Amino acid sequence: MPHGVIDPKGPSKRPDPLTPEQVTEIIRHCLSAGRVIPSKHFRSQEFLRDYTIQDAISVLRWGEVSSRGPEWNGILRKWSYRIDGPDLEGDVLSVIVGIGTDHDRVVLVTAF
Repeated sequence: MPHGVIDPKGPSKRPDPLTPEQVTEIIRHCLSAGRVIPSKHFRSQEFLRDYTIQDAISVLRWGEVSSRGPEWNGILRKWSYRIDGPDLEGDVLSVIVGIGTDHDRVVLVTAF
């Protein structure tokens, strides 16, 4: 597989996405280090979509990276990853996360 993927919006290359194993390792490390940060969008949707940050933490702790693969966010120019797992009530919740540039934080983008 060639290094990087051509970005149709410009001449630069997208970085390769992380593997599910890498995403899981980064998430678990950031959970233990307290480096999971909710975005404004995540916070604004909590009440409307009936989830809490505690639900998202549960998904990150016990869930798995979706087999649907990562999605490129053209605005942020970063990959986002879907994590599926149980919320605090045991219902399946999907959480979309972004990974910090230095793999030092996980940003909660949204959940559904």
